[in-house]
Amino acid sequence: MFHPVKHRQEIVGKFNNILYINDSKGTNPDSSIKALQSYEENIVLIAGGQNKGLDMTQFLEEAKKKVKSLVLVGQASGELEEIALKLGLKRIIRSTGFEDCVQKAIAEAEPGDVVLLSPACTSWDMFKNYEERGELFKELVRKNYSEPV
Repeated sequence: MFHPVKHRQEIVGKFNNILYINDSKGTNPDSSIKALQSYEENIVLIAGGQNKGLDMTQFLEEAKKKVKSLVLVGQASGELEEIALKLGLKRIIRSTGFEDCVQKAIAEAEPGDVVLLSPACTSWDMFKNYEERGELFKELVRKNYSEPV
């Protein structure tokens, strides 16, 4: 059986029939595109952080096909929102910080959905590394459902 490495398509848990996936290692558009392509279900996507000067157009084109709600966080939020709006993404949600973005993603998700943290950006604007970001994501999700961390 396939077991993903930590922070790369890592299953956080399934709560209320919503699957939570930690792909915090998705720090560039290509890796986040691959994460999006892994799911047939509706996706609530958490994206953003610090862009390394990469073009986000292809990533957001893929998101338009798969994502029902795009929750943006971090320094790249404005840039991502601008591109997403040009591409016609319907539901774009800005957040005030990482905890806020996770709460907004949880609130957007419905049974059968996937909540995917695959930011396409580095974490350096808020965290020391992607591992720290991924661990906080897992902790916040589990805390929301009163599961042991």
